[in-house]
Amino acid sequence: MNQEALLEGIVALVRDEHRQGIRELIGRETERYAEGNASRALHFLEDLNFFVRMRGPDFIYSRGIAGSLRVSEEIFELAYAVKQKMP
Repeated sequence: MNQEALLEGIVALVRDEHRQGIRELIGRETERYAEGNASRALHFLEDLNFFVRMRGPDFIYSRGIAGSLRVSEEIFELAYAVKQKMP
């Protein structure tokens, strides 16, 4: 899956009135994380997509073990921001 398709899939989960704001937030965070590296950007969006789609209890548990995962705490903060805007 490419970056745009992943981004569209994540944004589609969010209530209509919050989609533009979430799209911009994800775009900023992806750029900050990837620093122009397309491969890193895709990896970041794949991880974000995974965490956004987790059930609540599983998401909270996985956040607690962030240190042992290959992602940083920042991705959980972003995933949480997306989850808050979902119906």
